[in-house]
Amino acid sequence: MTNPQFTYYPGQVFFHGSTGRAMGTKFDALVRGLSESVSSRIWDEICALVRGDEAVFDRFSAESEVFAVNKALKAGTPVRLSEELEQALVQSWRYTELTGGLFDITRRDFSALKLENHCLSCSDTGTELDFGGFAKGWTLGRIVGLLRREGVVSAFLDFGMSSIYAMGQH
Repeated sequence: MTNPQFTYYPGQVFFHGSTGRAMGTKFDALVRGLSESVSSRIWDEICALVRGDEAVFDRFSAESEVFAVNKALKAGTPVRLSEELEQALVQSWRYTELTGGLFDITRRDFSALKLENHCLSCSDTGTELDFGGFAKGWTLGRIVGLLRREGVVSAFLDFGMSSIYAMGQH
């Protein structure tokens, strides 16, 4: 994530946060009804969440979990998954089943993957994970959960104009 920005508008009890480059695009949050100090704290938590999910899902970064998992799968080595990546994989599997295979986070064949005791293995060393069509929505859902836990009732969230969430009134 590059250069996150935060602006608070006290007369409107409103903040706008923008991440700059995050998950291959940009994330913007417009949130109403919070004090400046609470808004600032929540924005910091949102940025930490986005950075954390980038560290899990970015298949191009040698520092990310998905990069490490793909490397292990190519080598034919089972790999232990973090709780978050395992949950995302299970949810992706569900979407693959619900869409008759149209949704697929592998770059080859989802059916080649096997998840057992929190470890992922693959029968096809050409298969790799690509959460590009999933990660922004996953992260957006986690941000919505954070806002709800904080009592936010009005917000507009935009993750690259492809994953958008609105709640309450503006």
